[in-house]
Amino acid sequence: MARLFCIPGVTLIFLAFVLNLIVSISLPYLPALDITRTRFNQTALEDGQNTMRELRFGIWSPCYYNLEDDRTCASTGYAYNVSATDSGRSNQVTIAASWTRGLAVHPVATVVSLLATALALSEHVTVALMATLTAWLASLLTFIAFAIDIALYVWTRRQFRKLDVGSHTKPGPGKSQNRSIPASALASRLLPI
Repeated sequence: MARLFCIPGVTLIFLAFVLNLIVSISLPYLPALDITRTRFNQTALEDGQNTMRELRFGIWSPCYYNLEDDRTCASTGYAYNVSATDSGRSNQVTIAASWTRGLAVHPVATVVSLLATALALSEHVTVALMATLTAWLASLLTFIAFAIDIALYVWTRRQFRKLDVGSHTKPGPGKSQNRSIPASALASRLLPI
């Protein structure tokens, strides 16, 4: 009977794992899920070469959207650099790898929350105590990942304002456009083929 009271806790830990897993996949694998996105009113240049109208930061890579809404993602990996210049090439902004390196805390929090879920399924008292401590650690890591996301958002917003191209930085996966999107276009964005 006492085990019945643990079901809500196990359910919450499992839901935390699922949500952490979804966030950990991120860009470039799930285009709709990103950490920070910046939209430019005027054209900006990615690394001084390719034009872009939007830039999205994911855990594993940044993705650039050109004027035709085509997505180009950099090679995958954590701790990546992003450089952008205005169309006149007079101002340049670089988001260094030190700002994106911390995004790797998301997958770590996912693994710890999976471990907490597995430990919570045990009926042994000592393992249940370990499950509680592991769940606490998973929540702490998730909070740290959230703080890193906020820091990246604030830094990105501050840096892209220096370009003077009318940048609008928003936290993702927020709404990035004010126009309606047809269902077929939305499906193609969520599941690129």
